[in-house]
Amino acid sequence: INTGDTTQDVVLNGSYYLLQVATSSAPAGSGTTLAPAYHATTPPISSVAVNIVSYLFSGGSNSTTTPPPVGSCPSFVSSNSYRFKATIPDSCEQSSCSFFLGVSTNTNNPQYLDFWMEGNANGYIAVGFSPDGKMPNSDVIMCGVDSTLFSGVGFVDAYNPGYSSVRDSTQNLCPVSSNFINGRIKCSFSRLINTGDTGQDKVLNSSYYLLMATVNNAPIGSGSTLAPSYHLGQRPLSSDQSLNPAQFSGQSQISAFPKTPLTKVHGILMLISWPLLAVTGIFFAAWMKPALGPPPMPPK
Repeated sequence: INTGDTTQDVVLNGSYYLLQVATSSAPAGSGTTLAPAYHATTPPISSVAVNIVSYLFSGGSNSTTTPPPVGSCPSFVSSNSYRFKATIPDSCEQSSCSFFLGVSTNTNNPQYLDFWMEGNANGYIAVGFSPDGKMPNSDVIMCGVDSTLFSGVGFVDAYNPGYSSVRDSTQNLCPVSSNFINGRIKCSFSRLINTGDTGQDKVLNSSYYLLMATVNNAPIGSGSTLAPSYHLGQRPLSSDQSLNPAQFSGQSQISAFPKTPLTKVHGILMLISWPLLAVTGIFFAAWMKPALGPPPMPPK
């Protein structure tokens, strides 16, 4: 990342535009000056500056993403043994889940939590920490498809003041790995239990409902407001109970039934109305013919 050659090598933990060249007609040669033919064509350039160490957006002077300071992120311990998991559907194998979240305490620095997240989506996958199981006032972490990055996936630390996500002014994530292969997004990262950002990050040593979303055809984008289309009607699912991410162990149960009050009311009324109307129809057909008399004859 830092070769120490400050005159000829850049420190790769900074943000740079990527120039990509593949040339067959101009050999590199073995002398001091290479590619004298200026590779004939202009190389394609990435649309944003990218930090290839952290895989975070930079975006030039309009950036709202600040990578964690060098050396502050602990080493991520890669393991399939998670302290707790949340899956859709419940109890599925990691590779077959439509959404998988695994969380462990970082063994090198217990002030951090290690996350592994993956799901079937070509837009983004996200986990939210909500005090009441609803989107407003929730802390959100997204992994979204971004073709400008080497891995194809970018990380976003966000929060929901309402029903849309806003990019945090400070990105308190430690990205580790990510990829987008065969329609499946995978990412791993670490985050402080308490980032000190009380306005936009939840302290993860308290109890929250987990919100989980896999969204297609809705790229995250690089602006301050994210997912403005309310994840295209693909409603996030919520854990059945609140849990403490820093302490909970085991499998969190996820309700596949939407928990909005109107949906519940609709289901209850349908369960009541169908049997009632069916019985009423049978009763009138069987017993009310004498009282009602014969049907009127059509006019001639």
